[in-house]
Amino acid sequence: RKVSLNPLRPILFPLQRVLGKGLVRLRTAKRVILWDESYQAFWITFICLALGMSLLFVPWGFILRWVMRILVWVLLGPWMKLVDIFVVKRKKKKSEEKKTQKREEQLLKELEEN
Repeated sequence: RKVSLNPLRPILFPLQRVLGKGLVRLRTAKRVILWDESYQAFWITFICLALGMSLLFVPWGFILRWVMRILVWVLLGPWMKLVDIFVVKRKKKKSEEKKTQKREEQLLKELEEN
């Protein structure tokens, strides 16, 4: 078994490795943003501009309308009637039974008092 001069090494070394990888990524991003890495910056800029120009011609209103219609139909479709029949009506029956039971108890109490 090795004796370490740094007792915090098992705790801090993995954190140091993660931070090191993050700093490498941050430095790379900084070099691209400042155009020190000109080839990467050019291709990122070119792809973003080309993608932006091509997305200008997409009929977003039509697409969003139909996506929302499909989502609403899928999530709130005709089978929600089955949910109403099997879930909601059961809960209503149970709550009505509880109400009638409470009414009967109140009537019994009133009869006992009189």
